[in-house]
Amino acid sequence: MTKNIVEWLITAAEWAYRLILLNLLWIAASLPIVTAFAATAAVFAVIRQWLRRKDPGPVMRPFWGFLRENVAASTLGGFALLCAGTIIALLYQAMVQVFSWTALVCLLPAYLIVITGLYLFPAMVHFELTPFGTLRTALLLGITHPLRTLFLLVVLGSFLVVLLLLPGLIPFLSISGGALLTLLIIYPILKKQGE
Repeated sequence: MTKNIVEWLITAAEWAYRLILLNLLWIAASLPIVTAFAATAAVFAVIRQWLRRKDPGPVMRPFWGFLRENVAASTLGGFALLCAGTIIALLYQAMVQVFSWTALVCLLPAYLIVITGLYLFPAMVHFELTPFGTLRTALLLGITHPLRTLFLLVVLGSFLVVLLLLPGLIPFLSISGGALLTLLIIYPILKKQGE
């Protein structure tokens, strides 16, 4: 029994080390702000690779490889989503000022943007699609799996609360931890779609 506990602790420590290293790599790669989307895609790609192999493998070489590989598509998709979200937020602010009840019209597009954002990077690293195809696939995955999407929102919301309560974890686990939780929930769908 003691051997099982020790093995579990060693495995947990290895995962924690790799997640921390991955998060630090994300920070380093995101220093030029324009590469933040590519760095996020690289984090998802590395974690997806770990989940496919059932063990955490190397971190640095795959991260930089995925970063270079996904820079154009992830930047384009990320900025498209960011622009759409900004437009919806501005429309919402304008509608609230003029007619408060019409601001509800913005809630559906805002919800669709959130869903697309949740599934964007997992879809990007799992499927080989055009940027528009990735956005469409991310939206369709989120819409066709409403319970899983709701569960993902609850889990990520809880993770955000933990990060806010323990802000010392933010530089070490914020992106990689969120990506791991997201892929643990979404990866079964992606595997089924990829078959």
